[in-house]
Formats: sequence, structure tokens, C-alpha cells
Amino acid sequence: MRSLRAAALTAFDRGDLTEAEQLFQASIDNARVTGRSPADMDILRFDLALTVERSGDRARADTMYETLIKSATDRGDTDMLGRVHSQLASSLNQTGDLDRASEHALLAFNLGEAAHSPMAQANAARNLGSIARLRGNLDETVRRYVQAQGLFASAGQVDYVAETLGGLAALEMQRDRLGIAQGYVDDGLRLPASQQARLALLLAAANVADRRNDLANAEHRYAELADLPALRAVTNGRATALSNLCGVRARLRSTTAEQSCRDALHETEAGNAPELTARAAYHLASVRYNAGDFEEALTLVRRSLLLLEANGSGATAFAVTARSQIERIVERKAADFPPLDPRRSRISDLNAQGVATYARGDYVQAQLLLAEALADAHRLADEDGEAMVLGNLGYLKMAQRRFGEARAYAEQSLAISERIGADHRTYAQLLLLGNLQAMSGERREATRTLTRGLAMVRGVSSRHEGEYLTVLATIQEHEKRWAEAGRLHLEVADIQRRLGDQRSLGLALMRAARSDVELGRLLDAETRLREALAAARVVGDLQGEHAIWFVQSGIDERRRQYGDARHHLTAALQLALQARAPGETRTTYDRLIALAERQRDAQGVAAWRKERDDVLGGRVMSRLQAARLAAALADIALQIGNREEGRLYLRRAVLLYRAMDQSASEEGRKAEKRLADLG
Repeated sequence: MRSLRAAALTAFDRGDLTEAEQLFQASIDNARVTGRSPADMDILRFDLALTVERSGDRARADTMYETLIKSATDRGDTDMLGRVHSQLASSLNQTGDLDRASEHALLAFNLGEAAHSPMAQANAARNLGSIARLRGNLDETVRRYVQAQGLFASAGQVDYVAETLGGLAALEMQRDRLGIAQGYVDDGLRLPASQQARLALLLAAANVADRRNDLANAEHRYAELADLPALRAVTNGRATALSNLCGVRARLRSTTAEQSCRDALHETEAGNAPELTARAAYHLASVRYNAGDFEEALTLVRRSLLLLEANGSGATAFAVTARSQIERIVERKAADFPPLDPRRSRISDLNAQGVATYARGDYVQAQLLLAEALADAHRLADEDGEAMVLGNLGYLKMAQRRFGEARAYAEQSLAISERIGADHRTYAQLLLLGNLQAMSGERREATRTLTRGLAMVRGVSSRHEGEYLTVLATIQEHEKRWAEAGRLHLEVADIQRRLGDQRSLGLALMRAARSDVELGRLLDAETRLREALAAARVVGDLQGEHAIWFVQSGIDERRRQYGDARHHLTAALQLALQARAPGETRTTYDRLIALAERQRDAQGVAAWRKERDDVLGGRVMSRLQAARLAAALADIALQIGNREEGRLYLRRAVLLYRAMDQSASEEGRKAEKRLADLG
């Protein structure tokens, strides 16, 4: 039996499923003749069912799994039952039947617990995490992955621990929690795991460096990863590494960027990975654009956008960036500038590094890089380069709130841009100058500057048109001209719909709704807020969703529906805390305090004020964090069989959700149901 099964497993591993099926069937026939135990027979039947499923005959595989479940149930074999339910959960997860997948995964988890099998529980927990991820519940996904990682560790499965830590790092990056992601990476890379198991960690390490704009480190890590033989065994693994490496080298203006991007294009096309091909094409377009080859750049970026749209990704942030790049290339072509002189490429490189450094908040280093780029531009009499760098120095000074210096840089850049006919830079500098004038209270001058710029970009650059209209609308709000502000915001919303920019669409609609509220048009405001909320949720814009609930609470207060106002403000508070946005967090606490004062609720005022000071002072966690911690502690208590302690923690979670007026939320309902089930 063992030699036949070993041969069958070898055939299965190399992908020869027909031979594997024949050998597994022969093993079963042989085991029947030699009188092997029912447990041994079921192991072989499980192998055969898995092979049949992998071959694509799902109906026959399901029949085999049902037979196995009956046999294992009759024998009381909880281990085999857990394996079958776990496999069914994985299969249903892949086909999108998440409800049934969840049922099988929970059964597998409970059976693993009954069989005292940490491995079975860990696999089931990871399945439950994957299901939660597909449902968009990242908190539950992380909780299940952490649970799986602990169980794998208790089973001594170092490779599985490393793989799960890599998955956790990827999840935390998805939530923009780069520090936590780096912690998981560091923990995983310290483990004596196999090279194959470390792949997810190595990719996460490169991704974290990339996201932090630590481009030299990211380039080194992606290049190492792309050369690993183990990566070739992962579907599109090398294509992913090469596509990311191409992007980093394009941003670094590396001399190897073009070849790197062409290699990535070849690899992603060969692997039939359209989204990766779209990214490689986009980055190669950037390289060709910087070389002055606008025709190929435009062809490549249009190809990138077509691939994204054909793959159902036309509404993503990356697709919006691609559309903006098309506009920029068209503008540059219209300006009829000559290709960039190679002797002046250092100016562009220093400028790009300065902008990247400024983006990650290192203003001192950004100033040094941009100053060096400006000195080179002066030395080479490169007026276009000078205008570019001066403009970015203006944005840097605006970020530092040094408006006088920012304005001086903007005016110098504008003067040069107009003199040499660089319309694409003129648009940007008029917008910057108008912003600075508005921030300084010079609204009439700002309106003149912005109106002039708007006339230039109409019909030329939709992206710039939307930016100009937004600032003009903000000026109207300061002047309390709400009807005009609302009209301008709706014009911006129309532009963002055409561009497919869901984040900007949600913000424009929210601002238009705010104007409606000021005009007393509450039904119109709520209609716009519903569309804004849908747009914000498409791209996971937590701060945008926070602003929407904040406006809705204002509508509630105008209607004297104070309970609804508190409910919506509490929802806004959760989003601000989740987004780690201290400004929005403070503002929301202040509104909750003001609402309690309006209702003459002295106890509520004191409670919200204390929580605000404690949370913002970093002394204690928020009520939401405390509720989630209590629910997690209940899970642990119940898993080890301590029902009484689990009931106490769940009761605390329920009370906290009620105190936040969040009993009707998904988390609140779940806690209430679990407490009721415990009796």
C-alpha cells in the first residue's frame, strides 16, 4: 500500500493527475484485498477524492467526500472528519460559496478541537480568515490569522507560522499599518523556516520598504526575490516581483528601469496576469515619458488602462492614476517640448527623490534634494527644470505652513512657466498660488487667479479642472455663498464620475451635501450622502466615510433627532479611530460632548470628555477598542472551555457596544447573539 501510495503522491505533486488517480485507485483495491483497516482505506479515499477534484470533476469528488463523511462519522474518526470539512471549506471558498464554506470551516475547527489537533484547528482558522477577507471583514481576518499562527506554533510547524506571518503582514499593509506589518515581517524572518515558506515574508518586506518610499531598500529586496528559484513555484510569483521591481526602478529613474520593465512585461504576459501586465506597462510608460518618447508612453498607458477595465478594475485608484497620466502625456505632447537632454536628467532625478522624500514627511532632506536640483538647473540654464523644482519647493513650504516662502517660489515658477510657454506647469502654479492666496485670506485675489487658471484647463485637463473648481467652491463656503459652493461641488462630482475617481467623487458629493444642509435642503443632502457613502466604500476611504457620517449627524440635529445624531457621530468616531486620524477623532469627540451638553446630559458630557482626553493622550484605549478586546478575550476563554469567563467578557463587550449606541452594528449584533447563545 505504501509504495503504491508514495508513487501516487509523487504523480500528484508533479501534476500528472490521471496517473495519480489510477495509482490511488490501485492502492485502494490493494488495501481492500490485503484487509487494511477502515481508517487506512479512508486515507486513500481522501487522496483519491482530492485528485478527482483537482482534475475538475467536482460532482464525483463531492460524492466521494459525502461517503467519507459517513464512514468517518460511523467510526467516530474526528480527525478524518476535520480533514474532509476543511477541504470542502477550501473548495467552496474558491468557488465563492462563502456561507457553505464558513459552515464547513467552523465544523473543521470544532472537530480539530475535539480531536486535540492544533494543526486541524489552525488550518480551519486560516480558512475562516480567508472567508472573512473575501467578505471584506479585515478585523475578523486578522483575528483568525493570529489564531492560526498561535496554533501552528503550538504544533511546532515553523513553515506554516512563517507563511501565516507573511499573510498578516500583507493584511496590515492593506490597512496602512506599516509599522505592525514590519513587526510581523521581522518576527517571521527570525524563524528557521524553509525558503519556500519565507517567500511571503520576503515579498512583504519589499512591499513595506516600497510603501515607505525607501526605494533603494525596496529595489534590493525585489531584485533578490526575483532571482530566488523557489519563487518560480508560486503562480505569478516572479511576475509580481519583476513588476514591482520595474515600478521602483522607474521611480528611481534608474538606468536599468527600461530593461527591467520590458522584462516584467514579458514575464507578466507569459503568466497571463493582466493586472500585473497593466502595472508593468504603466511603469514602462513613465520611463518612456521621461525619455521624451510621448508616443510610446501614451500607447503603453492606454494599454494599461484597457487591461484594467477588461479585468473589472476600472474603478480602482490605480486606474484613476492611469487616466491622469494619459491627460498629462497629452498635455505634454500638445506643448511640443523636445525630449529631455540626458545631461539634465540629474535634475529630474533629484527632483523626483525630493518629492518622494517630502511625501514621506522628511521635509529637511526634501529641501536639500530640491535645493541641489535647483542649483543644477541654474548652472545648466534649464528654465523648464527650474520652474519644475521651484513649484515643488512651493508645495513643500505650503506643507510646512510657511506661506510667504511658498508664495515666493510659486510666483517665480509661474513667471518662468509663462515665459517659456510651459502650459502644464502654468496650470499647476496658478492652482498653488490661488490656494496660498485663499489660505492667507486674500479671497478676491485667489478667485481671480483660480478663474484664470480654470479658463486655461477647461477642455484640456479634467483632473486640473476638478482641482480648480474644488478650491473655488471652498472660497464660496468661506463667503457663506452656499448655493454657488454646492453648484461647484456638483460640477466636480460630474468630472470625477467621468474619470472614475470614486474617492474624489465621494468627497465632492459630501461637500455638496454640506452646502444643501446650510440651505435647509435636507432631503437633497441625504440623497447625495447615500451616493457619497457608496463611492467611499468602493475604495475603502475611512476618512471620507467619517466625513459623511459627520454631515449626516448635522442633519439629525437639525431635525432634533438627537439619538440618531449620537448614533451617526459614534459611527464617525469608530472610523476616525480606525483610520488613526487624531484631528477627526478630536473633532468628533467635541461634537459628541456638545450634543450631550445640548441635551443637558452632564454624565454624558463628563464621560465623553474623559474618554477624549484619555484616548488622545494615549492613556487608555477607546470604547471601540475595549469592546473588540473583550470579544477577543471571550473567544480565547470559550476555546479553552471556560464558559463562565467567556460569558463575562461577552457581557462587557455587549455593554460597551450599547454605550456607544452600536448594538445594531455587525459587531454589536454578533456579540449580543453569542451572549444569548451562552444563556
